[in-house]
Parts: sequence; structure tokens; C-alpha cells
Amino acid sequence: TTRDVLVTWLGPGVSKIKKAKKKADQGDVYQVLSPNHAQIDCYNKAKLNAEEVLLKSDPSAGSHIIE
Repeated sequence: TTRDVLVTWLGPGVSKIKKAKKKADQGDVYQVLSPNHAQIDCYNKAKLNAEEVLLKSDPSAGSHIIE
């Protein structure tokens, strides 16, 4: 199965204000890049791998956050 997945990565050095601004812009980005099957927020680049993306992009996964 092919899935289009959008991954947003915000590193640990990003301030809370910048994170909030980026979250506000995500809706516009998702509309431009639609249709897609899942949106994943990634906060830990070390855990960002194909296996984790497949797990988190499943509709029944619950959380779509890689921490």
C-alpha cells in the first residue's frame, strides 16, 4: 500500500513561541499538500525511521507523534 505522509520535525532547540507559530502554519501546509494519509509530528530525530513512520501513519495508531 502506498501512503502519502507529511512529517513535521521540530528540534529540541526551537523555542515555544516558534513551535506555536509553526503549528499555526501547519494547517495551511496540509491543505496545499492534500490529499495525504497521515500527518506526523516528530520531536526526536533519532527515532525518525521508516519503521516508526509506518507504525505512526496507520489510521489506528492513535498518536501520530514521534517523541
